[in-house]
Amino acid sequence: RFVFDLPEGTSSGLTVASALVCKASKEGECVNDKGKPVIRPYTPVTAPDVEGKLELLIKHYKGGAFTEHIFGLKAGDSVAMKGPIPKHPWKANEFESVGFIVGGSGVTPAWQILQAIDANPQDKTKATLIFANVTEEDILLRKEFEDLAARKPEQFQVHFVLDKPPSGWKGPTGYVNSEVVKEAFKKFNTTPESNVKIFVCGPPGQVKAICGPKKSMKDQGELTGTLAELQYKKEQV
Repeated sequence: RFVFDLPEGTSSGLTVASALVCKASKEGECVNDKGKPVIRPYTPVTAPDVEGKLELLIKHYKGGAFTEHIFGLKAGDSVAMKGPIPKHPWKANEFESVGFIVGGSGVTPAWQILQAIDANPQDKTKATLIFANVTEEDILLRKEFEDLAARKPEQFQVHFVLDKPPSGWKGPTGYVNSEVVKEAFKKFNTTPESNVKIFVCGPPGQVKAICGPKKSMKDQGELTGTLAELQYKKEQV
């Protein structure tokens, strides 16, 4: 977790389900082989209206140009940021239920929307999170998700899926297939026949297997993979 101070009394100015891009704040630092700044997108885990700070959850990928840079920062250092980059114009009660199928650091956009639902007493949207990881230690924001589901079980539920589960693991294992999705989405009736939206975010291979390669930021493109197999429509993903 990286916490950045904002000017006193100000918030990030981002919208729910939006990202920002980051680069090194000093000229010539963290550049590619052509001398251009390395720029990476991130979704903050602090709610947009939080004043005085902005928090990023970043996984350390060895050899990643910007990852190595940001993990080398010290207290008091700064990062250049620009945004927002909208991903989905979230509206309370637009859908009866929503489903999130995410992997790794792709969980951060889901956390933004879940926080927004939780913070709005008028938002009755029900939400299911399917979060895939390799090991139990890889699960980001686990306590926050479990606390949310325990506090409002009638509105939130969480399913962790592990590729390499420890002995005694009781949750789903292996790939997120149609059976895993169907079972997880059953409680809140997050079915193709209902007023639902499914959000998919994670490594390219996972996204392709779940819904097919996305055409653009605003267009799912042809729906394939697990969600097509379950009869969801392109407009629902």
